[in-house]
Amino acid sequence: MTNLDSGRSVLVRITDRGPFTGGRVIDLSLGAAESIGMISSGVADVEISVIEP
Repeated sequence: MTNLDSGRSVLVRITDRGPFTGGRVIDLSLGAAESIGMISSGVADVEISVIEP
């Protein structure tokens, strides 16, 4: 997942299907959100790339 504003990326594992809030597609852990620099904004436009095992 890459934060489009900061350009920072983090590898995450999706473990659920939430959030169920309009316009949002994924919740991040605190650590992942810190890694891509979105703690202060709370939400961010991101690019999601799927990596198959």
